[in-house]
Amino acid sequence: MPSSEKIGVIGLGLMGGVLAERLRAAGFAVAGYDIVPDKREYLARAGGEAAGSAREVAEKCGRLLFSLLTTNQAEAVLEEILPALQPGAVIIDTTTGSPERMAAIGERLEAQGAAYLDAPLAGSSAQAQRRGGWRC
Repeated sequence: MPSSEKIGVIGLGLMGGVLAERLRAAGFAVAGYDIVPDKREYLARAGGEAAGSAREVAEKCGRLLFSLLTTNQAEAVLEEILPALQPGAVIIDTTTGSPERMAAIGERLEAQGAAYLDAPLAGSSAQAQRRGGWRC
Protein backbone atom coordinates (compact mmCIF):
# COMPACT_ATOMS: atom_id res chain seq x y z
CA MET A 1 0.00 0.00 0.00
CA PRO A 2 1.45 3.39 -0.96
CA SER A 3 2.65 5.72 1.74
CA SER A 4 1.05 9.12 2.10
CA GLU A 5 4.56 10.56 1.99
CA LYS A 6 5.43 12.48 -1.15
CA ILE A 7 8.25 11.11 -3.30
CA GLY A 8 10.50 13.56 -5.13
CA VAL A 9 11.76 12.89 -8.64
CA ILE A 10 14.62 15.02 -9.93
CA GLY A 11 15.07 14.56 -13.67
CA LEU A 12 11.80 14.07 -15.53
CA GLY A 13 13.24 13.05 -18.89
CA LEU A 14 12.55 9.76 -20.65
CA MET A 15 13.22 7.45 -17.70
CA GLY A 16 12.49 9.84 -14.83
CA GLY A 17 9.18 10.85 -16.39
CA VAL A 18 8.11 7.22 -16.70
CA LEU A 19 9.21 6.48 -13.13
CA ALA A 20 7.17 9.46 -11.89
CA GLU A 21 4.16 8.20 -13.87
CA ARG A 22 4.55 4.68 -12.46
CA LEU A 23 4.76 6.04 -8.91
CA ARG A 24 1.64 8.16 -9.48
CA ALA A 25 -0.19 5.15 -10.95
CA ALA A 26 0.75 3.15 -7.83
CA GLY A 27 -0.91 5.82 -5.68
CA PHE A 28 2.10 7.80 -4.50
CA ALA A 29 2.11 11.58 -4.32
CA VAL A 30 4.98 12.85 -6.49
CA ALA A 31 6.78 16.19 -6.62
CA GLY A 32 9.30 16.66 -9.39
CA TYR A 33 11.74 18.96 -11.08
CA ASP A 34 13.44 19.07 -14.45
CA ILE A 35 15.40 21.88 -16.09
CA VAL A 36 12.99 21.63 -19.05
CA PRO A 37 9.76 23.50 -18.22
CA ASP A 38 7.63 21.25 -20.47
CA LYS A 39 8.64 18.23 -18.38
CA ARG A 40 7.50 19.96 -15.18
CA GLU A 41 4.24 21.00 -16.84
CA TYR A 42 3.60 17.43 -17.99
CA LEU A 43 4.04 16.17 -14.42
CA ALA A 44 1.58 18.77 -13.14
CA ARG A 45 -0.99 17.81 -15.79
CA ALA A 46 -0.55 14.15 -14.79
CA GLY A 47 -1.44 14.94 -11.17
CA GLY A 48 2.03 15.46 -9.74
CA GLU A 49 3.42 18.60 -8.19
CA ALA A 50 5.89 20.55 -10.31
CA ALA A 51 8.65 22.20 -8.30
CA GLY A 52 10.69 25.22 -9.32
CA SER A 53 14.04 23.67 -8.39
CA ALA A 54 15.73 20.50 -7.18
CA ARG A 55 16.18 22.18 -3.81
CA GLU A 56 12.42 22.73 -3.56
CA VAL A 57 11.86 19.01 -4.17
CA ALA A 58 14.32 18.17 -1.37
CA GLU A 59 12.55 20.60 0.97
CA LYS A 60 9.20 18.88 0.32
CA CYS A 61 10.24 15.23 0.16
CA GLY A 62 12.21 12.94 2.43
CA ARG A 63 12.40 10.31 -0.32
CA LEU A 64 14.12 11.35 -3.54
CA LEU A 65 14.71 9.65 -6.86
CA PHE A 66 17.39 11.03 -9.18
CA SER A 67 17.10 10.20 -12.87
CA LEU A 68 19.83 12.24 -14.50
CA LEU A 69 22.02 11.80 -17.56
CA THR A 70 25.52 12.29 -16.20
CA THR A 71 27.67 12.26 -13.09
CA ASN A 72 28.19 16.01 -13.53
CA GLN A 73 24.44 16.57 -13.34
CA ALA A 74 24.15 14.36 -10.24
CA GLU A 75 26.95 16.30 -8.54
CA ALA A 76 25.30 19.63 -9.42
CA VAL A 77 21.97 18.44 -7.98
CA LEU A 78 23.76 17.24 -4.85
CA GLU A 79 25.27 20.69 -4.30
CA GLU A 80 21.84 22.27 -4.73
CA ILE A 81 19.93 19.95 -2.40
CA LEU A 82 22.44 19.36 0.43
CA PRO A 83 21.35 22.43 2.45
CA ALA A 84 17.68 21.43 2.10
CA LEU A 85 17.84 17.70 2.87
CA GLN A 86 15.35 16.48 5.44
CA PRO A 87 16.71 14.48 8.39
CA GLY A 88 16.93 10.81 7.44
CA ALA A 89 16.39 11.49 3.73
CA VAL A 90 16.63 8.52 1.37
CA ILE A 91 17.98 9.04 -2.16
CA ILE A 92 17.79 6.44 -4.92
CA ASP A 93 19.95 7.50 -7.87
CA THR A 94 19.28 5.89 -11.25
CA THR A 95 21.92 8.02 -12.99
CA THR A 96 24.46 5.92 -14.88
CA GLY A 97 27.65 7.61 -13.77
CA SER A 98 31.26 7.15 -12.78
CA PRO A 99 31.33 4.52 -9.99
CA GLU A 100 34.00 6.42 -8.06
CA ARG A 101 32.22 9.76 -8.28
CA MET A 102 28.82 8.24 -7.48
CA ALA A 103 30.37 6.58 -4.41
CA ALA A 104 31.69 10.00 -3.36
CA ILE A 105 28.14 11.39 -3.67
CA GLY A 106 26.96 8.59 -1.40
CA GLU A 107 29.66 9.40 1.15
CA ARG A 108 28.70 13.08 1.19
CA LEU A 109 25.04 12.20 1.66
CA GLU A 110 25.87 9.73 4.42
CA ALA A 111 27.84 12.46 6.21
CA GLN A 112 24.63 14.54 6.10
CA GLY A 113 22.65 11.69 7.66
CA ALA A 114 20.99 10.59 4.41
CA ALA A 115 20.83 7.11 2.93
CA TYR A 116 21.98 6.74 -0.68
CA LEU A 117 21.49 3.92 -3.14
CA ASP A 118 23.36 4.07 -6.46
CA ALA A 119 20.89 2.18 -8.68
CA PRO A 120 21.56 2.71 -12.40
CA LEU A 121 18.86 1.21 -14.58
CA ALA A 122 19.34 -1.03 -17.59
CA GLY A 123 16.79 -0.90 -20.37
CA SER A 124 14.69 1.80 -21.91
CA SER A 125 11.89 4.10 -20.85
CA ALA A 126 9.54 2.05 -23.07
CA GLN A 127 10.41 -1.08 -21.09
CA ALA A 128 9.83 0.79 -17.84
CA GLN A 129 6.50 2.08 -19.11
CA ARG A 130 5.24 -1.39 -19.88
CA ARG A 131 6.88 -2.72 -16.70
CA GLY A 132 9.57 -4.69 -18.54
CA GLY A 133 9.39 -7.46 -15.96
CA TRP A 134 9.81 -5.21 -12.91
CA ARG A 135 7.49 -3.10 -10.83
CA CYS A 136 7.81 0.18 -8.94
